[in-house]
Parts: sequence; structure tokens; C-alpha cells
Amino acid sequence: MEGETLYGLCCRYHRVRGGRLASSTCLDLFGHARIGFSHDVPERLETFTERSMGQCGTARSIVMEHSVLGYYMRFRSVGEQSEILSQLQAGGAGATKARLGLLATGIGASHPLRFCRECVRLDLANDGIATWRLVHQLPGVWMCLAHGAPLTAALSKVNGVQRFQWLLPDEVIEQGSYVEPKADLLAEGLLSATAVARDSSDILALDTNVSVDRNRLGATLLEGLKRLNLASPSGRLRSASLVSEMETWSRRVRHLPEGNVLCVAGGAALSLVRSALASNGPPLHPLRYVVLSEWLFGSWREMKVLYDQFETSNLPALSPSPRPARGGQSQRTSTPDQKQRFLKLVEADGLTVSAAAHAIGIDVETGITWASRFGVVVQRRPKRLTAQARQDVLAQLKAGRPKTQIASDHGVSIETVTRVLLCDPDARTDRTLSLRATRLNLARKQIDDAMVRNPDGGVSAIRALAPAAFAYLRRNHREVLRRLCESLPKKSRVKPRLVDWSERDRRFSAQLVILRGSAPVFNAKQLAQRVPGLAVKWGKLDRLPRTKLELKIKDKPFNAHKSISQDKDK
Repeated sequence: MEGETLYGLCCRYHRVRGGRLASSTCLDLFGHARIGFSHDVPERLETFTERSMGQCGTARSIVMEHSVLGYYMRFRSVGEQSEILSQLQAGGAGATKARLGLLATGIGASHPLRFCRECVRLDLANDGIATWRLVHQLPGVWMCLAHGAPLTAALSKVNGVQRFQWLLPDEVIEQGSYVEPKADLLAEGLLSATAVARDSSDILALDTNVSVDRNRLGATLLEGLKRLNLASPSGRLRSASLVSEMETWSRRVRHLPEGNVLCVAGGAALSLVRSALASNGPPLHPLRYVVLSEWLFGSWREMKVLYDQFETSNLPALSPSPRPARGGQSQRTSTPDQKQRFLKLVEADGLTVSAAAHAIGIDVETGITWASRFGVVVQRRPKRLTAQARQDVLAQLKAGRPKTQIASDHGVSIETVTRVLLCDPDARTDRTLSLRATRLNLARKQIDDAMVRNPDGGVSAIRALAPAAFAYLRRNHREVLRRLCESLPKKSRVKPRLVDWSERDRRFSAQLVILRGSAPVFNAKQLAQRVPGLAVKWGKLDRLPRTKLELKIKDKPFNAHKSISQDKDK
């Protein structure tokens, strides 16, 4: 179906073929009984494309056009896209979400399945089977643009229940495993929810072969800030006005389930804008760009018109907090060709380092650093440092002495000491080894001190007393840490506290009685999902006799009023 997710296609295939076991269908499609059930990040695509004989498209088209992952991939470079696609083709999703930075965005990496009741009704009437639409699964989308209706979120999959099952929307409705939209979203948040859904749909419609250029996007957002007088013509942000305006506007999206994260104020708002303007570092969550485009331009579509007018070749490199280079000179980005030209001018043509640096347009200090890396001996004219003082500085740097102390002793700046270090590759290597040895000795001393303070403590006790030293040894010197831990006294494991199954049984059965009284009809699966902690104890019902008694007719719908009347008759 058009706009269908890969998971929706597999669910329809499972139902149409009359599959009895979900694992059998997964094994047929993906060559594995478990890997393939993910509804947001597709897995084992190479096997899937082979077994579908390419009728569902290539691995790239499946990811970009039929999975939530394609929504994020549009903001990644072509190189990153290729690496992620290679990983998905070969095996499971692995750390794909972590690599995309979803876990650190605050918005989260969970994508609950969502459906529009009207879409489900029409699908059943026209095709006899409903499916999952991709645009409904995008983060922040809680409105169906086709029917102007709020979306219903399924509880299955994201809560661990039925994780390895093929579920279609009508099955979720039949099981009652869903959450209706909140009342405030239907009232005050209707306009903002519709706007976010529209903008997310426009992002999904972008060309899948071209990624969003960070430089152009940052320049577009900066132009929007200038139009609202929140940035000067030169590009300097007017922080006070910007924070106030964004804090006021972001309240419009507070009714969305992600509203608590999207509403920013103070320093967080300023940091968010600077990150959005940056051309370096990981991109923001696409939902952040949606909110910024709504704030500055009224929609993503309007911002895209201005974005298309910028040419990448004419854009300056943006940074989150622009700062002038030392000495008032502009910062430049070096390339391998520049370095080869510089080396040819110095060695083959016999130019001085200064002349070669000016010839290719780099700073003289950069040229000196390049020359030292290529093994070219640079003859320096003494300025603040004489030849003897320079040797003293190098000796102290190799010994691992702090730069601040060296600079203070010789009456020079820390930058001068750093330049001396950069101009001697051997000194950098020796200093690194000295610093590592010093840090190792310090960590060992801290561990030894912790062992003296707590001679009877085990590994956990020592780690609590010297956490930084323990972490350093674990990351860099595991063998040293292992030997230290072997010398610690062995502690016998404390037997864990036994679970009071009687109390747990009493609590579960009481909650079931209350739940049955609040609503007339429930089956066992609905009861398990609504009683906290009961679903995961399903295999231990033999140890919960009262709870098992309450679920005795679990395969049939339970009518509370009818059951009560029957008990009275008895």
C-alpha cells in the first residue's frame, strides 16, 4: 500500500498467508526467528530483498521510504547513510539509534505505533485489511492530515508486550491495547499538532537521494532570525530578545506529548539555536528543526523555499559560537593538497617556511607545525625564547610538567609553550608517554589509599572510594586493575531477599477486583496490561493462586455484572 511501513507490509503478509507462528513468518522473510520484528528500524534487509526478489524495492528505498529511520537519515550525510545502510543490510539494527543520537536528544528513541481510526475503517472497507502508515509513525505526529483526526497510540511493542508479534491496527483495537489522545490535545493543541504533522510530512517528501545540507540549513535559519530582528545584519544573535521570543512561542507545542521537551527557555533556548546554526557536530533531532521552522517561517515548506535559494559554494562555514582567530586572522581549513604543495615549496623549491606559508595562504605558525610533522628542520629566530631556554622548555614538556608552570617560569604565554611543543614531534610523543605514566601512578596511589582506608572492602567498596581512578584504570590499564582487584579480599555473596509471593498475590488479586468493577468487559490480556507488573509474571501464575482464580475464565470475555448476578443465584 502507498505510504505503508515495512512492518505493516510484513504484518499483512503474515495474516494473508495464514501464518500460525509469528516466528515462522519472520524466518521466511528475514532468515531469523527474532531479528526482523522491529517496527521502526528495519533489520536484515539484504536477506529480505533477496527473498522478496526486489519487488519491495532496494534496501535503500525501503529504509528511506518505508521506515521511520528514513526520516532521520535525511539529515545525515551521504557517507553516514551508506554506513548505516551497510549495517542494516548485514544484520540487526544494533546501536543504530544510539549512533543517530536519539538517546541523547531528550525526545527519546521510542516510536509507539499510531493509527487513525478513520483510516483503519476505510482500509477494512476497501481492502479488507488495515495497515500502518509511515507518516503516522513519525515523532511528534499526533494528527491524521487526511481526516483531521487525532491518532491513537498502541501500547503493544513499546511496553515489551507482544514484542515479537505481527500486529495490525484492527488487532490492537480488538485487544484494547491502546491509549486515546488527551483532551488538551483535542482542544488547545489541535492547531500545533496539525502544523507539526504537516511539516513532518513535508520532510518525508524530500528527495531521498539528497541529504539536508547543514550549512544551507544554518544560513536559512539565520536569515529567519534576521527577518525577525533577533540577529544583527552581521549574524550576531540578540540573545535577550531571542530567548524571550522563543520561550513565548514554544508554549504553543506544550500540549503535544513531547511538549515538555520542546518547550525551552533561558540558556537552553539560546544553546538550541546556536546548535541549529552550526555546520559541525551532530544534527539536532528533526522535530527540533520542525519547531524552529514553524517559529521563524510559519512552516517547513516556507523555509524550504529560502533554503533552495542558497548555494552551498557561497556559504560561509557556520559555528555555534563564532570567535575570531588569534591575532585577528581568519581561520582556514587545510586540505591534503595544500600540505603537499607546502612540502614541495619548502623541499623542492627551497623556499623558507614563511614564504611557502604565504604562497598557499596559511599562517606561518601553521606552516612551522606542518614542516615539523614532515621532518623538516625549521631554523627559528630567537624572540622571547633563546635557544637555551627553548631546550629547557622542551625538556620540561617531555617530562610531563604542566604548561602553566613552564610558561610562568620562563615569562612567556601558554600559547608560546604550546607552539614549541607542536614544532617537535618527538617532544609530543615523549610528553604523552610521561603524562600517561604520571596518570597511571596517580591512579594506583589513589587505589592503594582506598585499600588502606578500607582494608576489608571488596571491589565495590574500593570503586566507591576512588571512582575516578577506578574508571581510568578500567578504560586504559585493565591488566593493572585486574591485578589490584585480585589482591582484594573475596566477599561472599549475600543471599537476596526472598520475594513475598503471598503479598504479591494478594495485591494483584485486589487490583483485578477493582479493575473489573470499574469496567464491565475485560479479557485476560486486557487485564494483564492494565495491572502493573502482572504481564511479566504471566509464567508464574502457579505461585499466584488468588490471581489465577481471578483470571480463571481468561479465554472468554468477562461480564462483571452478569457474573455477580450468577453468584447471587447460587
